[in-house]
Amino acid sequence: MTHASTRTGLSAKQKRMIAGGSIGTLMEYYDYYLYGLASAAVFPTVFFSSDDPVVAQLASFATFAVGFLLRPVGGIIWGIVGDRAGRKVVLMVTVVGMGLATTGIGLIPPDHMIGIAAPLLLLLCRLFQGFFVGGEMGGAATMVVENAPTGKHGLYGAFLISGAGIANVVSGGLMASLGLTASSWFLTWGWRIPFVFSIVLAIVAILLRRKLEESDEFVQTQALQLAAAGKKANPLIEAFRHPKNAIMGILIGLPQSIAGYVVLTYGLGFMVTNKHLPAWMGFAGTMLVGLLQIVVAPLWGHISDRIGRRTVYIIGCLGFAAMVYPAFALFTTGNMWLIWLGQIL
Repeated sequence: MTHASTRTGLSAKQKRMIAGGSIGTLMEYYDYYLYGLASAAVFPTVFFSSDDPVVAQLASFATFAVGFLLRPVGGIIWGIVGDRAGRKVVLMVTVVGMGLATTGIGLIPPDHMIGIAAPLLLLLCRLFQGFFVGGEMGGAATMVVENAPTGKHGLYGAFLISGAGIANVVSGGLMASLGLTASSWFLTWGWRIPFVFSIVLAIVAILLRRKLEESDEFVQTQALQLAAAGKKANPLIEAFRHPKNAIMGILIGLPQSIAGYVVLTYGLGFMVTNKHLPAWMGFAGTMLVGLLQIVVAPLWGHISDRIGRRTVYIIGCLGFAAMVYPAFALFTTGNMWLIWLGQIL
């Protein structure tokens, strides 16, 4: 058992590690949720205006999907770099990359000005988003959990998802408030403000992460590898020496991603395109979801420390599966309060 697993309190170093990891996750989800919201309500008009509205919506969602193709590639590449060179290097590079990619999206001229170059630039920025985000979550989650006190790994790991809740509040709140302005101004300039704001979050993350140090557990593991083999192990080879764990590691991330993007991204597109509801209504619902997520995530994390991760995970998966149909049934009502209830569920 390593020294890291026997701690019961938090030192100043550990607090810095947890804060530094959580701010990156906040930014990761801010970038992704913001893109999801815009792909549902803004990009079809700004970057695919020559297409039929349904086709434009599908093309916009296609660019959203493409970002996920490079996410596992980024996860593998940055994961290897993190295990070999240290997590601090990865977490500094990825947070800068995410900030630049998201800010870049907010600076792309519309398609009526530069034609096909507009959606191509959007696609390029989205690919960079996916690549850098792929390295962010794994490194941040590992750093936070490694620095958590004994018996509280679930609680402290859940703070990352509280960061995602804050990201929901900020991205949804900004889009909702800006969406209440004149439609012509919002589609020309207003939607760009939250994207450009991403560079501010990147600067804050850099300031929080500049003093990051590797966890004692990571340092000790590296030292043991060097003592035993005379060199650092190849992380990718080591991972696939345990194929069951590697496959489970890949699949276990699916439910929460499906939950977030089906309900909050596709659901918003469904409301705007199929039900012709104002986009700000869905943006505001996303903000409410984020507020609850800040509180509920640590609660479930704490429960997982008591009854086990497996039980909590299964409860979450079954609960989401049971709620998808009722949520979309509430979306079809057109009633603002029932729509928000559906998003919250």
